[in-house]
Amino acid sequence: KDIKRQFKELEEARNFQMGMLPDKNPSVLNLDIATHINTAEEVGGDYYDFFIQKKSNSLIVAIGDATGHGMIAGNIVSITKAGLSSVNFESPINEILENLNRIIKKVGIGRNRMCLNICHVTKDNFEICSAGMPPTYLYKNSNNSIEEVMISGLPAGSLKNSKYSSEK
Repeated sequence: KDIKRQFKELEEARNFQMGMLPDKNPSVLNLDIATHINTAEEVGGDYYDFFIQKKSNSLIVAIGDATGHGMIAGNIVSITKAGLSSVNFESPINEILENLNRIIKKVGIGRNRMCLNICHVTKDNFEICSAGMPPTYLYKNSNNSIEEVMISGLPAGSLKNSKYSSEK
């Protein structure tokens, strides 16, 4: 009886987490966007989201992974989603990440953190800012090459006044 209840609670938590992800990929800027998520546990720390900026006809993309596993990682994703819903997306993306970092740190998530890339895509270019994520790979069709873009930054929630830089 207890095992069935725990299984049901984990399944509800997983459904809650998956419900925080976008229902569909945006159709903007003539981009071909594909997403897939397959969590390792019933609840995990994988996260992505899209924020269409109609005023500037651009797209903000957030891709992240909370440290830890299970419910703790799922809670960090919830905090991140809530934090992103309260930031000003008209700000430069490094400021967006700095504000989100302060929100996550203020909540107090112990030793866990949120690794996150925030990318601002326009019709002419994209700008990326990173908080503890691995390199981004840029494919250049013009010369059929792949460029590694490494941006250093502490995972969100590490230090209250962390500064982040971006690369265009």
